[in-house]
Amino acid sequence: MALLAVGCTTQKYGYDVIRKTPEQKLTPPGTVWLKDNLFIDETEVTNFGWVEYMYSMGRIDPAGYKTTFTDTACWARADIGFNTSNPLVTYYLRYPAYKEYPVVGVSYSQAVAFCEWRSRLSNVFLYLKDNKNIKFNPDSVDSYAKRAPQKIKFRLPTAEEWEYAAAAGLNYRSYPMGYESLTDSKGKPANNTLEYYILYSKTFTLSDTIPATEPTLPVYSGKPNRYGLYQMLGNVSELVADSLVKGLNFSAPIYSINREQTEDETYLINTKTYNYKLSEKYTQPEPWIGFRCIAEVLEK
Repeated sequence: MALLAVGCTTQKYGYDVIRKTPEQKLTPPGTVWLKDNLFIDETEVTNFGWVEYMYSMGRIDPAGYKTTFTDTACWARADIGFNTSNPLVTYYLRYPAYKEYPVVGVSYSQAVAFCEWRSRLSNVFLYLKDNKNIKFNPDSVDSYAKRAPQKIKFRLPTAEEWEYAAAAGLNYRSYPMGYESLTDSKGKPANNTLEYYILYSKTFTLSDTIPATEPTLPVYSGKPNRYGLYQMLGNVSELVADSLVKGLNFSAPIYSINREQTEDETYLINTKTYNYKLSEKYTQPEPWIGFRCIAEVLEK
């Protein structure tokens, strides 16, 4: 089965197999050190994280609160087996059962705004942590933000940073997906791609071809790659800098991947709808597009 091996060779390479200790003492919560002063989220941003963002913006910027609304109607465009209305349109973002699922239906500008909010609140938190004599007032965030040193900056990863994280120390040309094996010790797919969706979902339509169930999984599902990052290959594709989208998702099958070598001896990994290396251009919010953040630590 194509899940068992992706590499074109059995030889194992590594451009970053020996992980160095980061120089920065500060590790942003929920992140994994990537390289230099860069950290990356272990998982895709969750519905819970997004709702927290919405609540915070409602308090500190009521006028901008509406800009945090995701396109929940995008689920109506998802061909996931519901014959009538799709309940995910109503329940996916706010229902507690989905709080650890990846947020979707987010525009590129919304993802950028989330990173800016996260930077601001993180620096405020560190400022208050260093100044324990200040009694926290949730209505004084603007005042704190003006005084807080800029120690952390969250942003979307570049395409190159995302590929570096996805490869996870393996040779990208031989193991472009970052896994020596795309299954875990029990033979279960490590990431939520179409194979997982078809083989492991329990509720099916009458045709037994498309599962009528939630296509995404909680963000900590599956097997992390060698850097400790979850679902870089599947679950949802991810927004990166310059309005690009990287990675596979619950509707993109691994088995359709083809390898071809270009003139400059790099490899392109293609699926029916997605070019893994060159990246896809973002066009609109989709139920299969989410994101994760890069954190730059600005102070050692």
